[in-house]
Amino acid sequence: MFKDKERIFFKAVLDSKAKYISYGIITLSIITFFVIFIINGVGSITGAIFFIWWGIIFFSYLFSPMGYTINHKSISILTRIKRFKILLSDIKEIKKLEKEALSQSVRVFGIGGLFGYTGLFYSKNLKFYLSFCTSHDRLIMIKARRVYLISPEDRDLFYKIIEKGLS
Repeated sequence: MFKDKERIFFKAVLDSKAKYISYGIITLSIITFFVIFIINGVGSITGAIFFIWWGIIFFSYLFSPMGYTINHKSISILTRIKRFKILLSDIKEIKKLEKEALSQSVRVFGIGGLFGYTGLFYSKNLKFYLSFCTSHDRLIMIKARRVYLISPEDRDLFYKIIEKGLS
């Protein structure tokens, strides 16, 4: 199916909800930053709070998914600072999910909308899963050593390629 060095890239595109949350939080943070510093001046407590706040935003940005690649051996989830690899030989199940499948998910440790939906989540159906999604409209669940949720821009083509690679 693939030549040795060949790989296919799929973009991770934010859905409108994640865009609104991301742009809204950044805009409100900038406005709040200027208002508080104009009114109160630079103080050690406000400075520390904003340093932590902007650290959270920056951390969320660094771990948000940029895309996904498939090669002859693995699927890679690409973030700005780390590549998460899922070996095709480890995959037990892969299936397309609709957003209703996540209706009772709980965020254990992660981000629910700022630059995507990233982190550790729990749902009654999936149990604990790692989410690297930017959209709830193009979900793919991958059960390997862990359960992963991803959202490539062209979900159908991604799924078709993986199904073909697993058979």
